[in-house]
Amino acid sequence: MDLDLKPALRDQPQLQAAAREIEKCVHCGFCLPACPTYELEHNELDSPRGRIFLVKRLLEGKGDSELVTQHLDRCLSCRSCETACPSDVGFATIAHQGRALAGAQRRRAPLGALWRWLLGEVFRSRRLGALGARLLRLAAPLLPARLGRLLPRVRVRRPRGDGARGGVAIFAGCAQQGLMPHSNQALAAILSRLGYRVRMLEGVCCGALRQHSGRERAAARDMRRSLDACAAALEGGDQAILLAGSGCASFLDEYPGLLGADPYRRALAQRVRDRLQDPAAFLQPHAEQLRAFIQPRPQQRIALHRPCTLTNGLRSPAAYPELLRALGYATVEPINPPNCCGSAGLHALLRPQAAGRLRQRMGNSFVTTAATAVATANIGCALHMRGGCELPVDHWLDLLAADWLD
Repeated sequence: MDLDLKPALRDQPQLQAAAREIEKCVHCGFCLPACPTYELEHNELDSPRGRIFLVKRLLEGKGDSELVTQHLDRCLSCRSCETACPSDVGFATIAHQGRALAGAQRRRAPLGALWRWLLGEVFRSRRLGALGARLLRLAAPLLPARLGRLLPRVRVRRPRGDGARGGVAIFAGCAQQGLMPHSNQALAAILSRLGYRVRMLEGVCCGALRQHSGRERAAARDMRRSLDACAAALEGGDQAILLAGSGCASFLDEYPGLLGADPYRRALAQRVRDRLQDPAAFLQPHAEQLRAFIQPRPQQRIALHRPCTLTNGLRSPAAYPELLRALGYATVEPINPPNCCGSAGLHALLRPQAAGRLRQRMGNSFVTTAATAVATANIGCALHMRGGCELPVDHWLDLLAADWLD
């Protein structure tokens, strides 16, 4: 696809990168059946191909920034289109830069902007998340069963590791530390039991919530703080950075491109990305030792949910299922599951009806497996699916901790 970048934008490296991705697109349409929003709406502008066209027009100085914002807001950022694309178009780059450019050209309506700001700040605040969890726990007897499923588990105590195997850092995240801290605690407990010295990187946010809500400057601040924390951990001798949530991991994986305008930050982001590891892949060589103290319950039958961020972002959907099977878990997978559960960061709160329809489809696919529980690798997916899935939904690390500590 030919693109004539507007002269005033030609000196911006990140917009040039988006233009190069757009030029790869041949409008073949392979992305259409892969896109959850197109499947729901059957609107060309709510497909990857339509959104690419809208951003192209904007980069050429001919587009409507309000229209671009409207249709990119509906995008789940699931990146299913990228895995389906024969031309290897980097849609995430196009979407990031399209949101930023449209936001710079036209501000959102005040009420809409305030609502997005409130949601982003509440969910990225560890203190507010923890306070909300406590309030939910106190109100548990009065809550409907569906809301009761959102309650965090009891905190996991970590055994003291001797550090014989060296040190690793866990990127704790923001929403995860407030709403589902037990997943990080479970990972830390398992690593400590294996003999690792564990450093928890707390008080940092990857920036995804702000980036996806169009607040690029605030997101850039989050990214710089996170990058500095990860770099300091590596300089302190930690051999790897692990993330329990695939959402944060996928966004950190994008840092080199997002920070491409700053050569120093880009190089630092590349160094950090090279040391990011999937926790399941990191634990896989220790499977035999793990089997000594993690005992799957015989009646368990685990349906596997492979989050978009794991499948399409990190391109490593097999790591945690392979670890569960190596530990003796009976796992099943739905046949032709939907491409996305509908969570997508703040999307489930901003577009609850569409998110609910996608969740219902995902939940139905799990029921057909005759499973007793669902495992996933992402906090947002777990919380969203708990609100409407008939089966209990847990992060796979929580399953390991439960079968070890209970």
